[in-house]
Order: sequence, then C-alpha cells, then structure tokens
Amino acid sequence: MLRSQMCASSESENRKFSKTDYLDIAVYGEQQPDGNLHPIVFELLSKARELADQTSVKVALVVIGNQISRKARDFFRFGADRIFVYDDPIYTDLSMDVAHSVFDHFIDNYKPSVILFGETDDNNNIAHSVLCQNEAAYACRQSNFSIRSNKDLDFSSSSPCEKLIQITAFRPQIVSVPAGSFRPLIPDFSHKGELVLCEQPASMNHQEKNGKNEKIT
Repeated sequence: MLRSQMCASSESENRKFSKTDYLDIAVYGEQQPDGNLHPIVFELLSKARELADQTSVKVALVVIGNQISRKARDFFRFGADRIFVYDDPIYTDLSMDVAHSVFDHFIDNYKPSVILFGETDDNNNIAHSVLCQNEAAYACRQSNFSIRSNKDLDFSSSSPCEKLIQITAFRPQIVSVPAGSFRPLIPDFSHKGELVLCEQPASMNHQEKNGKNEKIT
C-alpha cells in the first residue's frame, strides 16, 4: 500500500510557491564508512536519469562527506549531470542537525523538483527531517513511479483511493526507494558534467558554537 506524508508549516503555506522554479531530479549520495558511495546510489542515478530525460532536466547528485571531492568526478559516468559536493571534516560523522542544514541549503539554493533517497534507516531519518522543515512531501518504499511533463510524480498503487495528489502539490517531492528496485547504468566514461563545490551552510556555524549536533544512530 502506498504510504505518504506531508509536512508544511504555516509559514511555508503562506510563502509564494511556483513549481516551475524547481527543476533537477536529485539523488542523495550516501557515503559509507570506507568513503565510497552506498551501492543503492547507482540504482537511484539510473532512475533519476530516466526521469530527467523524460522532462529535459538534469540529474543532480548530492554528496556529503570528508575528502569526498577527489572522488566526486568518478560519478559522472553513472548518469549525473551536476554533482553538488559538501566536503568538510565536520561531515565525517554525519549528524541529524548537520544533514538537516545541508539539505536546507541545497533545496533553498538549487531547488530540485524530486529527491530520491535509498531506503536505509539513516536515510529515512534524514528524509523525514528534510520533509518537516520544507514545503515538501514524502512517499516511502516506492519503486513503481513515473513523471509527467510538469515534473509531478505519478505513482502506481494497488490502492485506488491513494493517488498521492498531495505529494505533487509540494516541492521537492521526496521518495525513498528500496534496494534492488532498479538496474544501475553501464558506466559511460564519456559523460561529463558540472562539479559544484558547495559552501558550508551558514546555520552550521551556529550549531558548531552550541555543540548540539545529534549524531545519527
């Protein structure tokens, strides 16, 4: 059964909102302890490539970590057009507050229409935090979905009464995807893109001073 959540504050409800401002199909590039990306990221890039090609937008990969910049260019071959790199020692042990600040910065500045997360406990926590602090909606454990020309996602569901009308009313549309849902693309070594080295979000300075980061467990 299709499950979805919506979370919008009164402040976000009063804010001017235009779907046309939101473009890219983004993928969260979860970093593993060994420094490499989680295998599910390459599945998500394949699906993002499919969605982006149908709507003539770009695939964005968001990577957060320490010394991840030197590896980032390797990921263009898997379908990414733009790679947004948040690289700093503070990202070594990613906390909930830090992840929250990074995605707030990414959404505010780069406005993706869709963000795909791999279905893991850590990612679910991050996705829910992003959802509750932005004008966004969240569909969990989805593998059967397509996209319309206006970049609204279209979900197939066994439940005819749940059509996720609400999720398409918000941006970004956040989707968690179980592992094994898609086949990774064959690497294309000729595919190039734009590497964006992102600044540390301003809100991080406040968090560091207060020392209130809550580590994800």
